Formats: sequence, C-alpha cells, structure tokens
Amino acid sequence: MIIDLNEKAPHVDVKLGNKTYQVFANDKNTQVLDDFVSLYTGYQGKATELAKRFEATEDGSGDVKPLSPEEYKQFATELANDLKETVTKSFDKLLGEDGVGEHLWKLQNESTEHLEQLLGQIQDALTGEQKKYEQKKADQFKQAYPTHQAQNRAERRSKNKNKNQK
Repeated sequence: MIIDLNEKAPHVDVKLGNKTYQVFANDKNTQVLDDFVSLYTGYQGKATELAKRFEATEDGSGDVKPLSPEEYKQFATELANDLKETVTKSFDKLLGEDGVGEHLWKLQNESTEHLEQLLGQIQDALTGEQKKYEQKKADQFKQAYPTHQAQNRAERRSKNKNKNQK
C-alpha cells in the first residue's frame, strides 16, 4: 500500500467573479464555521429577547422590561450590524482574503441572510467532501487488507488441530 502525501485534503472550490478559492476541510475552516454557528445561536437568543421585550411593551406585561421605540431600534440595529460583521469576517477567513466578505455582501444586494445561507452551503459541501474522502480511504484500506480472506482465530486453531491429529 502506498500512502500518497501529495494528495490534497478534501476541499470545495468557491467561485467569486473571475477568481476561484479553495476552501479546505481543515481545522482552521472548521473552527471558522463552528464559531459562526455559535455566534449565530447567540444572536438568535438576542433576537428572541428583543421580541419578548417588544411584546411586553405592547401588551404591558410585567415579566420583561419594556422597550422604548428608540431602544428597540438601537438594539435591532446593533444586532443586525454585529451579525453582518460576523458573516463578512467569516468569509474573509474562509477565503483567506480581507474584504472579500464585504464585497460579497454588496454583490448579494446587502443581504446578510443570503450570506448566512451561502456559509451553510459551503459547510454542507465541505462535510460531503470530507465524507467522500473518508470513504475513499476506507475503501483503499479494505482493498489493501481484505477482511473476507481473514479467518477468525478459533477457525484457524481448529483447522490446525485437525491437521495435526491426522
């Protein structure tokens, strides 16, 4: 069996304009995507808090601190800006080029939500490539060391014992 150290790690090609970026399924990119998912979950919690406070303002509920219109606008704006910055910086890190996330955001009609979906597509594609890579390696191992020819230890002993008794 030959181990080819020249073989590239699993990756996906991402095209933006005339440029193609290779995004590898490596520790760095996995961490970038995991960090984004973690931060996004935090933003969802903040958005839920914002919605509860807004409802409390409208219905006079005493469970949650009411929110003035100015506070609501400030909170929502900060949340949207933080999310946009997180998404664009994630693209900068994944593609290895500063400013590419902001450029992509502008190309996507300034839609942070669309960029989130694109990050999800990249993550899904990387996961698929990683699974293919692992399956290929497992198949190569099975080919090099076929288990269908192997006998269990008890069978071999039994056959050897029978041969020796004859």
